[in-house]
Amino acid sequence: MPLSFDNQQDANEYAKSKKQEGYETEVKREGNFYKVKVLGFTGTQKGMTESQKEITSILMDDLECKEVHHGDCIGADTDFHKLAQEKDLDIVIHPASGVGDKRAYNEGAKKTEEEKPPLVRNWDIVEKSDAIIATPKGNKEEIRSGTWATIRYAKKKGKKLFIVNPDGSYQEYN
Repeated sequence: MPLSFDNQQDANEYAKSKKQEGYETEVKREGNFYKVKVLGFTGTQKGMTESQKEITSILMDDLECKEVHHGDCIGADTDFHKLAQEKDLDIVIHPASGVGDKRAYNEGAKKTEEEKPPLVRNWDIVEKSDAIIATPKGNKEEIRSGTWATIRYAKKKGKKLFIVNPDGSYQEYN
């Protein structure tokens, strides 16, 4: 179900349906922007560009999220973790199993979920989030990329999605 609502009543009904499924969720439309309770993140192991960091930080502020979820990988997940700490947000880590030295072991999370295979972990992040910010390493979709697989899954699930390109431009879906 897309997170684009014509009024607050529709947003409230969506949140109610997600709560019945066992998710704590909150989506509010204010003007032309959405407010979310839980924000998920996916990004490249190469890390975010400075432009991606800047736009991601702005989006986090605009969305007024209270809790963030990420995969605790080196690179962009760590960049996002630092932004969340600077904003004093609750952080939930979803570590992947079998990734060896690609796990970042970021500290200061409110909660760390159990390790799961990378793709399953990415699905969990999408499922537990009201909206997703993605920072891929390039502007073109890649088939064998965890970031792009997560983007595709978020689109399939109708999640509010922001893809922030390396140059800082971004696309908004749903």
